[in-house]
Amino acid sequence: PLALWNAAAQRRHAADELLHLARQGGFDLIHANSLSAQLCAPLPKAGLPCVWHLRDLSPLWPLGRALARRATAIICISQAVADRVRRLVRPQALHVVHNGIDAEAFAARAKPLDLRAEAGWPQGCFVAAMIAQLVPWKRHEDFLAALACLNRRSQPARAVIAGADLFGDHPGLEQRLKTMTHSLGLADRVRFLGLRRDIPSVLAACDVLVIPSTAEPFGRVAIEAMSLGKPVVGTR
Repeated sequence: PLALWNAAAQRRHAADELLHLARQGGFDLIHANSLSAQLCAPLPKAGLPCVWHLRDLSPLWPLGRALARRATAIICISQAVADRVRRLVRPQALHVVHNGIDAEAFAARAKPLDLRAEAGWPQGCFVAAMIAQLVPWKRHEDFLAALACLNRRSQPARAVIAGADLFGDHPGLEQRLKTMTHSLGLADRVRFLGLRRDIPSVLAACDVLVIPSTAEPFGRVAIEAMSLGKPVVGTR
């Protein structure tokens, strides 16, 4: 409750600050670049049109209809996101603009990385990667369970998990995943890499990317892996 109260107070303060800027700055348009940004957008007091760039598959009810009414247009990063809000808005206000990357530039950032030697694994072994924030809906547990099943039924595989709890919202999740790794007998086959700045190199060093999320709005890492020619296995 205290965290929610603090978050509400911060959003109210941000909205007041943005309203002050909007009235002073001579702006023509507000671009709210997330669900949280739309909550803070100083509308309709600012009297400006607003484009809401929606990047979330979070449940919007009961705020969804009110937030949608405040937007002149809504840009969704995928068809899945658009389908989630379609019943809340006028059809002509809804637009799908997919996330994109510069594939050649991303591939050029992939430098040689001996990930297997770093992990203490034999050269040539099969390595699956999961690259995601450490949040429950990314379903790291499913990734580990699938790896355990694979190891029982075929040639042993290894896996790396890259990512961190960036906002400190899920303390203890990483330790629970590590405990699960030990209980499944995967301690020598899974490496937790933490927050990495060399994701192109990590992807290039692996054989497959796995995205087991329960509700992924887009999954930019999927197209990043594709730009390197890597197969992607994901939930529907």
